[in-house]
Amino acid sequence: MPEQNNKNFEESNTDNPKEEAKGLSDEELLNIDPYAKIQEILPLIHPTGNVDHEPSSLMSYLNDYNLKIRMLKAQNPSPEEYNQQKLTLIRNFLNQLDNLVKSRQER
Repeated sequence: MPEQNNKNFEESNTDNPKEEAKGLSDEELLNIDPYAKIQEILPLIHPTGNVDHEPSSLMSYLNDYNLKIRMLKAQNPSPEEYNQQKLTLIRNFLNQLDNLVKSRQER
């Protein structure tokens, strides 16, 4: 059963979960504040301040990330396994944000 749970953490919305995280060390990724990342990209998505429905997408990504972190902690993995799984989750989260920014800039 733990193998099935691990598959959930490794799912990604992109083909290359490391793409967004280029240039960042694993240690830097583990210390990323997801709330700060959302605040950082919000002006890129809405330069005029017109936020419409987009914050709900951002919050959906954040809530999904936080839920997966809580599920991971509930499994009580070893510290090494926890860090590996968290790296996968943060990379996926960053890719979701990156894809959102790219899609908004293409409009």
